[in-house]
Amino acid sequence: MIKKIIYLLFLLTFALILCGSASATYIEEPVTTGLFCESPDVSGDVIVWEDHRSGDWDIYRYDTSSGIETQVTTNTADQQNPSIDGNVIVWEDGRNIGTDIYMYDISTGTESPICENTHAQSNPDIYGNIVVWQDNRNDSVYGWLDDIYMKNLSSGVETQVTTNTADQECPAIFGRIIVWQDYRNGNWDIYMKNYQTGIETQVTTNIANQMIPKISGNIIVWQDNRNGNWDIYMYDISTGIESQVTTNATNQNNPDIDGDLIVWSDGRSGGGNWDIYMYDISTGIESQVTSSTSAQGLPAISERTVVSQDDRSANNIYMVNLNEMHVYPGDSIQSHNNVALNGCTIFVHGNSGSPATYNDNITLDHIVTVQSAGDGAVTIQAADTYLPVFTINSGGSGSTIQGFNIQGANNSFGAYLTSTSNCQLIGNTISNNFMGVYIQNSNTNTVSGNTIQGNVWNGLCLDNSDSNTINNGNEISSNGEGIYIVNSSTGNTITNNNIHNNTNAGINLLNSSNGNFITSNTSISQNGYIGVLIRGSNTNTITDNNIQSNGWAGIAVDNANGNNINGNTLFGNQEGMQLTNNSTGNTISGNFIHNNTNIGISIINSANGNTISGNTAISSNGIIGVYIRDSNNNFITGNTIQINSWVGVCLDNASTNTINGANNISGNMEGLYIVNNSNECNITANDIHGNADTGIYIEGSTGNQIISNTAISENGVVGILLRGANTTIISGNTITGNDWVGIALDNATENNIYNANVITGNQEGIYLTNYSSENVIEANTINNNTGNGISVQNSNTNIICYNLQINNNGLSGIFLQNSLDNMIYNNTMQSNGWAGVVLDTSSNTQVYHNNFINNPLQALAQKGSGNTFYQGTTGNYWSDWPSHDPRLIAGDEALYDDYPSTAPF
Repeated sequence: MIKKIIYLLFLLTFALILCGSASATYIEEPVTTGLFCESPDVSGDVIVWEDHRSGDWDIYRYDTSSGIETQVTTNTADQQNPSIDGNVIVWEDGRNIGTDIYMYDISTGTESPICENTHAQSNPDIYGNIVVWQDNRNDSVYGWLDDIYMKNLSSGVETQVTTNTADQECPAIFGRIIVWQDYRNGNWDIYMKNYQTGIETQVTTNIANQMIPKISGNIIVWQDNRNGNWDIYMYDISTGIESQVTTNATNQNNPDIDGDLIVWSDGRSGGGNWDIYMYDISTGIESQVTSSTSAQGLPAISERTVVSQDDRSANNIYMVNLNEMHVYPGDSIQSHNNVALNGCTIFVHGNSGSPATYNDNITLDHIVTVQSAGDGAVTIQAADTYLPVFTINSGGSGSTIQGFNIQGANNSFGAYLTSTSNCQLIGNTISNNFMGVYIQNSNTNTVSGNTIQGNVWNGLCLDNSDSNTINNGNEISSNGEGIYIVNSSTGNTITNNNIHNNTNAGINLLNSSNGNFITSNTSISQNGYIGVLIRGSNTNTITDNNIQSNGWAGIAVDNANGNNINGNTLFGNQEGMQLTNNSTGNTISGNFIHNNTNIGISIINSANGNTISGNTAISSNGIIGVYIRDSNNNFITGNTIQINSWVGVCLDNASTNTINGANNISGNMEGLYIVNNSNECNITANDIHGNADTGIYIEGSTGNQIISNTAISENGVVGILLRGANTTIISGNTITGNDWVGIALDNATENNIYNANVITGNQEGIYLTNYSSENVIEANTINNNTGNGISVQNSNTNIICYNLQINNNGLSGIFLQNSLDNMIYNNTMQSNGWAGVVLDTSSNTQVYHNNFINNPLQALAQKGSGNTFYQGTTGNYWSDWPSHDPRLIAGDEALYDDYPSTAPF
């Protein structure tokens, strides 16, 4: 009862003076509404108190999680001074002689006595399975001097804790330590005892009174009048250091402690207006908990729930959740943050449903959530435009800022995170600052669902910051740069955002910002320069984004290596994608790149060793589908490249590139365009068809290989055109249905057209012109072309050999005109529409060891000289000349095959 007596004495000291209500820092919620509810205690979600509503004192409890109130005791005697820990409530009970200690187990619903000695037992406290109380059974003289007793509920063993003949009262327990106030020295001191070791220790030695101790962990607190008023003191068992907690000249009494938090009743407001105050040992911050004009006393605390006895309507029990603070218009958010506990949510209110503006610069240096309360839009305007509106430093790691309009830091940042981790910016509108969000040297933070717009420089900057997440519908628009990632910022994820209408780039990665993930953004669009820029940054992943209508490039990769660009849709940009300046080892796959003004993909300026594979469409771009210039060793494989206005794939001074693996190159003006010393490229296993002009065009380039392409067909003019291109290998291709020529060589030398090319259905099968010399046409099938199978004009020293099927062509199998020193041997020319071989104004041609079968005119030689139709003793087989006699060759040269064969070779 002594703590209640102390509290009542202070209430009688002052007359009650009513004053204006202040804006509450915390919400004070009533637990009870009846008369005379006193002496509360709390453990976890359960609050207990003594209640006089039935005309006697009973114990009640209230579950904060369910909101259910329950009467614990029903005996008509008085039950008072409850204490609770976990599921067990203990109290002093008057049903027998004196008062006894009883308990109630919430989990079983069982009430039982703990001590029923015929003397008085009172002021119980409980921790775990140990109950302590004060007990006067040993005072046979005065009848009121108490000792401290304890009982182990598990073993049922009751033990006397103190044996000194003076008075010991108000015990409290935590762990193995029991504390109490002790009068053995002629004043009240605080003592403690380790009940396991049996060691008793005097805690205080000051000659003034120290009373009503509480303990949590290694900290003991009490009220102390050594300074002429009651103050709160504490003692650290682990260090042996005693320290003063309160210094206000008024009275502070009835402390309680849980963890690092001490609460007490404080009279500094005057006029009987006792309030509950709190001290955070970890931060050294003292703060006011209650601000009602009535008196609050006898506080108890557990897990940041503070309960107290409150006389605003008789005596009731109120509770405060220290995890919530509330700020109203006219208050300072920063001042509330200064006293908020780690983990607290600070709700910032609008103006009763209307908008409200707070002028503040807020620094979060411990873990809090600052959140709009949702009762009207809340704008936080920078009070000092040279400071961030919000700053979160390392101590504030884990904090959240949610639901505000953050603006007005014209020379600074809307939100500045420095050396932080695990912070969240959620659902804010961050606008009209120099920079919207600046995250520096900070990791694993989340920026989610914000509108970040109209900031002068960047909407959001990650600077030397790793593993942050920018996601969930951020709208980042109308800033200088949308998102700016610099200085080795790695492993960040940017997903599901709308990034548009920024002056420069939507997303800019530079300075070794590696291994970031830009994925599934709904729109990276209409930015003035580039959608995504990767500069000097490697191994980033850009996948499944919608990147459209940016002023120049959808994606630009500059001096950046090993990036993976996959599954994106890029359209309406000037260039869909560009790789430049030594960008190597990048992979561009599975994208849909279409309707860009100029180029779908450009690879330029020593961007070597990149792979363009499996893109579902590189189509309908204004000039070129894929453009590779001054870059080598790139791989283009498995793409669909079609309906680009000029060229499907262009190689310009680009060597040793590979175009293979079932690329579908169709519907362009030129399918594949290789020019300007683009040498030693490999074009293999592609389908190149339906282009308006040429399937493959090679000019001024050497050593290229065109091998095993499944179709070079139905192109508007030529299947393959070599112009000034030398040492090309054309092998194993199917070249059909081109409107004019299957393969055309124009001033092209030392090329090899050999090894099972199938050249059918064109107007001309193979066409050599304009001094195309020293080429070899060997082992091909050249059938059913509407004109000549092979036509050689103004071209010399070529070899046409081992072509076993030059058949069914509409005119000649082989037609030479104005050409010298060519060789035709080991070929079969059969059933061509006019002639097998025609030599027209061509000289020094050697024709031998060929099969001429069923051509209307087997051979014709006219207006030339030095032509022969045999070599040594080997002539040709003529299906219309079954004799070894010399066969006359039609024409005006009087040529004979002197050694005709009577059987096909």
